[in-house]
Parts: sequence; C-alpha cells; structure tokens
Amino acid sequence: MTSNGVEKGLSDSSDGSNGSNGGSLKKPNNSKHATPESSLLKGPPPGEEPGGSGIKNFFTRNGQFPGCVYFIVGNEFCERFSYYGMRAVLILYLTQFLGFDDDVGTGLYHAFVMLCYFSPLLGAMVADGWLGRYKVILYVSLFYAAGNIIMAITALPPLGAPERAGPLIGLLVIGFGTGGIKPCVSAFGGDQFSDDQDRMRQLYFSMFYFSINAGSLLSLFLTPILRSDVQCYGGDCYPLAFGVPAVLMLAAVLIFVAGSSLYKRIPPSGNITGLVFRTVGSALKNRITSKSGEKKEHWLDWASDNYERDLVEDVKKVFHVIVLYLPLPVFWALFDQQGSRWTLQAEKMDGSLGPLGRLKPDQMQFVNALMILVFIPIFEGIIYPLFAKCNLLVKPLQRMGAGMLLAAAAFVIAGFIELRLEGAELVAPPVDKADLRIINVSPCDLAVQGQNNFNLTIGFAQTSGYQRLDAGSQDLTFTCEGFPDLSSTVNLKSQSTHTVSVGVQNGALKDIQISDVPKRPTAAISKVR
Repeated sequence: MTSNGVEKGLSDSSDGSNGSNGGSLKKPNNSKHATPESSLLKGPPPGEEPGGSGIKNFFTRNGQFPGCVYFIVGNEFCERFSYYGMRAVLILYLTQFLGFDDDVGTGLYHAFVMLCYFSPLLGAMVADGWLGRYKVILYVSLFYAAGNIIMAITALPPLGAPERAGPLIGLLVIGFGTGGIKPCVSAFGGDQFSDDQDRMRQLYFSMFYFSINAGSLLSLFLTPILRSDVQCYGGDCYPLAFGVPAVLMLAAVLIFVAGSSLYKRIPPSGNITGLVFRTVGSALKNRITSKSGEKKEHWLDWASDNYERDLVEDVKKVFHVIVLYLPLPVFWALFDQQGSRWTLQAEKMDGSLGPLGRLKPDQMQFVNALMILVFIPIFEGIIYPLFAKCNLLVKPLQRMGAGMLLAAAAFVIAGFIELRLEGAELVAPPVDKADLRIINVSPCDLAVQGQNNFNLTIGFAQTSGYQRLDAGSQDLTFTCEGFPDLSSTVNLKSQSTHTVSVGVQNGALKDIQISDVPKRPTAAISKVR
C-alpha cells in the first residue's frame, strides 16, 4: 500500500489512529495528508541512534550493520526449530500415543496447521493497529512457550498422560502463538534499517531466511531421533521430543529480550487489513444503495467517495493478485500431507536407504527440506537455463504450473504405493470366525485333520494358506509318515488370524503356534507374519 493510502477525513494532527470517523468525511482525491507512518519511516533525528537514545552504541555506530538484528535472527532460528520439531512427531503422537485413529489424527493435525497459518492475520492486525511489532512478538512468544511446555508436561505418564485434553490445549496455544510471531518478526528486523541501507537490509533477509531453513532442517532430523532412539517410560520418548522444542522456544524469548535496548520500535500506524476490508465494504454498500444509475469502470470505484483514490487502486491490485493465489490452497493441501498421511504411510514401510541407513517415518519432512536446499541451485543454475533455450519455463507462472503438476504426479505415485501396501494387509475375519494357516517344515507330506471335516494335506516346505474356521478351541491331528501323530489344540479368537508351524524335534512332530499381526507394524519395524 502507498503511504497516503489512508481513509479520507484524517486531519493533519492525527495521533496515529485509523480515523475515528471511519472515513465518513470526504476529502478531494488529490489531498495529501501526512501519516504517522510516513514520518516514522524517515528514521530517527540526526545524531540519534535507532536504539532510542542519542548515545551511539557498538552495534550501530557510523551507519554499520545494525547488530540488533542478530538477536532477531537468533530468535527466529530457535522458534523455527521449536515449531518444526514439535510438528515433526505430532501425527505419530496423536495416533500412537494418544490413541486417535488415523483419520481423526490427520484431521487434528491439519486443524492445527490451519490455525498456525490463519492466526497470523490476527497477529498482524494487533501489531499494526494497537500494540506494535515489538510488544506482540514479546507477549505472544511467552504465550507460545507456554504451549510448548504444556505439550512436554502432558506427555509425561506420571502426570496423567495420555489424557487428551492437555495436549489439545497445548496445540491451541501454540497455534495462536506462532500466528502472533509469524507476520511480525521479519518486518521488525526490516524496521531496524534506515532508508539508505538497502543492501544491508537485503543481507539481513538472506540471513533471516537462512535461519528459518537451518532451524527447520535440524529439528526435522533430530526430533524424530529423540522420539524413537531414546526410550523413556517403556516406549518412545515424547516428553523429550516435545521438551527440546520447549527449551528452544524459551531460548528464543531470552535472545529476543536480550536485544531490547537496541531495537528501533516503530509505533503502530494503523490496521491496513481492516482498512482494506472497510474499503471493500464501502464499495459494496455504495453500489447497492446508489439510486443514481451511475456506472463505474470497476466496482471498487464506488469506494472513491469515502477513501483516497490511491488506496482504492491498491485494493484493486490486491484483488488481481488474489486470482493468482487461488490454486495455491490446493497445492498446500497436498504439500502439508507430508506431515500426516505420508508419515502414516511411511510407518508401513521399512524406511531402508541401503548403505545410508534407515529413515524414520517422521523424518519424511526432513527429506523435503533437504531436497529444497539441494534443488534450488540445480534448478537455477542448470534446469531453468536449459529449458529457457527452448523458450520453456521462462516465466514464474510457468514454473509454478510445472511444480503443481509434479506435485500432483507425486501424489498419484503415493496413491499406487498405498494400494500396494493395503493389498499386503490381512482382512480381518467376521465375528465368530478366525483364520488359520499351517506351515509344514517337517521332512514329509503333512496330513491335518480337525473338527467339522477339516482335512488338509500340505507338502514339504509348503503352506496351507489361510483357512476360515469357527472361533474357539480347535483340536487338530497332524500325521507325517515315519513319525508318531501329533495332537494339538489351537485356541482361535474371534476375528483373529493364527499360524501353526509343524516340524520335527528330537524325532517327533512339534508345533509352534503364532498369533499373526493383522496389520503392518508401525515405526517402520518389519515383522514376520
């Protein structure tokens, strides 16, 4: 938005509010009004440092790189480590530890992610309209850290885990916490630079986004290791997996507070989000209530009677950009399934990477972050230049479209993999029935007789396949030439599957009874069925 894109009716002596008259006073379209924001962006008076006093400090003297941004970058690294570390193990925590089924766990996971990406709207409105960026970051960071602590504490069995209410409250707190921080931190860092420090500001944003990728990459790799490789309370150590992100979030708060005396704090200059909505509302209202029969070139032009022309033009541009963003929710709906359905799918696989070791199910998102860092220079330096020679993938929209097609193809492949995995699952027998399989490892053909005319002959090193029988105790007789008959009783539970292996031990037939695993095991650990 342009600096003069404010509601008409603001007087020159405005104190920084959005205009208590709600834009009801009409001004000429070419009127120029100084806003609190325009004066603040000019920076501090000559000789006064951004820290808020006239005393030059070590970090900012002589127009050098503002050292206070290192605190902001460090804060962002720790916060991103905390967020992505907690999120990496979340779907397994919901399904394996709290006992939600896969569908409910997936729904809760994505509801949490949706909250994390919706709440920044609220955080931006509060920062721009009332508290300012510094206070929002500080207050919400404390709230955010409290959510992480709740997650870690409620994962401790001695304190009542796995009760579900505590973790869900923790997720709710974190969702609002990260939303308050997300829209403010990068912009707050940009506030620390004066108008003639564009090159340094660009360097800051490079450092800032590097810290995001570094924090997320490390946490997505390490947190699953803390969960699975460290055992506590007889199982996966979720208290540690959530505790480390909680410690990192507390560190983020301390780092941010440590730089407080150095920050340039720009007061709130007005809620631009609310201003846009009021402009749209004014246009719709004027269009509906107009009785003059007048026609406008664009429907938003009906707001020109109440708002600056520059503001109306800026809102038009916003709507033009929104059209480009319409396909993105579909892409992100697929993309974020890496942390839910793809992780649950990875549980059914062995995760083997050959000589590189074994990938844990909740490290799927780490692979994505790693591939982003690897492929960015490859695409920019090799792939895009090669396609450009054929006049392909030259424009950003073309590249976005190609990326979406590749994402769709990836999910088609994942769908076929899931079909293959489901084909390997056992279908549970109906009520009052059970499935029995017999494996013959004795050195002869094995004859099997049971109740209700159950008769089988199984060759050496062969299996009978699953036979559906009535649930309950089944008396079986195994006959093998050259060995005494073996009588055995198998207790078949309703809707269960069993395997009996018959071999020879010490000159006599010997059976081993096994209750089969009806589903593929979780945690990427293979079992013989």
